Amino acid sequence: MENRSKVKVRKWIDTPDTKRYERYISDWHYFLKRAEKKTEENAAPAFKKNTSLYILKKFYLTPYEPETDFYDQFGKRLEAASFL
Repeated sequence: MENRSKVKVRKWIDTPDTKRYERYISDWHYFLKRAEKKTEENAAPAFKKNTSLYILKKFYLTPYEPETDFYDQFGKRLEAASFL
C-alpha cells in the first residue's frame, strides 16, 4: 500500500490521558505482586483469605464515585492498602 500514514499507538488506542492510565496499570500490577509476595511469606490460610477479601472489597465491591476522578479515587485506595 502506498498511501499509508504512520499512526502512533497512543492515538489509535483511544484511551484518554494515556500517561495516567499507564501509571494506574503499573501501580495496580506492582500492588498485586506485593500482595502476592506478602501472602506467600505468611503461610496462614486465614491471612491469605483475609488479604484476598480485603482487595476484593476495597477495589472491586466498594463503588467508585462517578463524578470524581477515577484515578484519584484509585490512588487513595492504593495508599490505604499500602500495608500490603
